[in-house]
Amino acid sequence: MNRDAARVYLACRRQLIFAGMGRPVDINHLAVHEAMRLFRVRDAVDCFEKVLALAGERIAEMNEQAGD
Repeated sequence: MNRDAARVYLACRRQLIFAGMGRPVDINHLAVHEAMRLFRVRDAVDCFEKVLALAGERIAEMNEQAGD
């Protein structure tokens, strides 16, 4: 399932939601669900949770680099 999560994350990594000072706060969940549908992911719940975790880590890194 990690392969599915990586594939979906890579397809959606530019679909971020920005707020406030132009900093990303989340990934677009609809984009993640559509990518899972397109890639025919079998365990969507597990994949979704992993993609959100990956996105959360990357968003934290981006915000840290920006001085947050």
